[in-house]
Amino acid sequence: MGTEGYTNCANTIYDLKGRVKWQFEYPKDENGNATNAVVIPPYVQEHMHLVYAIRTGSYVNEAEQTAFSTLTAIMGRTAAYTGRLITWDEIFKSDMDLGPKKIEMGPVDMVFEIPFPGTPIAI
Repeated sequence: MGTEGYTNCANTIYDLKGRVKWQFEYPKDENGNATNAVVIPPYVQEHMHLVYAIRTGSYVNEAEQTAFSTLTAIMGRTAAYTGRLITWDEIFKSDMDLGPKKIEMGPVDMVFEIPFPGTPIAI
């Protein structure tokens, strides 16, 4: 769910009124009917891109996409545990620190608190 719509997490994005904004179109068979399956599975395609990059010397750089994806997950977690709407700017500028106080090699004492939805956390 977002500010402009929601998805079924399979193949369709809807606006807030439930109208289709975008829908993945599956390939059609020889009779023109949708097959409900992709021609090349996404994990196979991903490996094809990786092998191509290795063979041609081009780089696969997913750093920015991975960082945004991770921050989006943190934003969702924060919203779930605080019960508040969290904006992208708010989470991006937050001084919340989820890491250890001191980064060092070897054994580290850690407190493994179990988060409980609705319990406030500082952001």
